[in-house]
Amino acid sequence: MPEKLTRACLVSADVDKVAISKETMYTVGEDGETIIEVPMPESIKETGTIPEGYAVEYYLDPATVVTSLARLKITTVESVLL
Repeated sequence: MPEKLTRACLVSADVDKVAISKETMYTVGEDGETIIEVPMPESIKETGTIPEGYAVEYYLDPATVVTSLARLKITTVESVLL
């Protein structure tokens, strides 16, 4: 059975741990194009979880890639590798 393509397929185990050590993070503005730098909230440092829609050092959130590929009917790891 083909492996479902998810955010976890594109993220190494340490990426969130490294990311939360930063002072700032980024999100996309309301216009859908502008990148906005915002302070890293203490709550994120405490939980170790970066909310969807946020990125650190301009690394694109893999969930955005997965969503974009899904719109193209690419939903499994195998279909990306072909």
